[in-house]
Amino acid sequence: EVKAYSALVLGIFCQNSVYIVSLIEGGSIPELVQLLRSGSREGKRCAANLFVLICFDFGNVSIIANAGVVPPLVELLRAGLYKAKVSASMALGCLSVESTNCSLVVEAGGIAPLLELMESDSKEMKAYAACIIKDICKKANNAALVAQAGGIPRLVELLRTENENIFCTEYATVALERISNTRDYRMLIVHAHGLPPLINTLICSESVIGKSSAKSLLFQIAPILSDSSKKVLMYFLRLRHDDFDEHSLDQHVFECEESVVLVEQPGDATPSIARLG
Repeated sequence: EVKAYSALVLGIFCQNSVYIVSLIEGGSIPELVQLLRSGSREGKRCAANLFVLICFDFGNVSIIANAGVVPPLVELLRAGLYKAKVSASMALGCLSVESTNCSLVVEAGGIAPLLELMESDSKEMKAYAACIIKDICKKANNAALVAQAGGIPRLVELLRTENENIFCTEYATVALERISNTRDYRMLIVHAHGLPPLINTLICSESVIGKSSAKSLLFQIAPILSDSSKKVLMYFLRLRHDDFDEHSLDQHVFECEESVVLVEQPGDATPSIARLG
């Protein structure tokens, strides 16, 4: 408990970057990693929170990763309490800006708990987890591991249920685009009923990156559809130029493998996508 209290006090001081530098230069990082591994629940939470503050300065990311912080952070994702999981996911999110660290997350078994957190009741937790998955998927081999772990239906579900959350929408769409480097994975996106939320993202999302990734992914998916479905989808995508008036969009119904998608613009209402039958 003394160590937990010390980490809590350090966290207060480390709101100032000067103290973070002193903490690193003073050789305290290994002790914090040890607290993260074997401390009390409160100690682990305070240590994880400290690593969030330290990693906000991206110049410290490599130092922290090399100290062995990734495995205990991943373990905290699995077994920590809610606040500890939030801090752990935030710290891993900062670390995952470097692809080398993404591989460390994968090696520590981080994919499964991150995918589970994407199904949590917390919108905050969903966004943090999806952000890390997105970064993990930068490398094709890691993206394949995410797909093999059941990541595609979970990302599609996140895109469907959190369509008003700009962060979840962007992270899930980018992750799906990075995963879709083979025909098999693109087909899995279709079979997971991914077309409706992708089209909805293209029409309604406030994220420029999300829109761009959705459009790119839909162009990749189009060739694997039946001829009639492909023609309608390509027609729809060609309409999605900056000068396109959404109110002029006619109603189109088309079959996409196991999904039937309705694209409609009823009057002045927001465009909506719905799967029928």
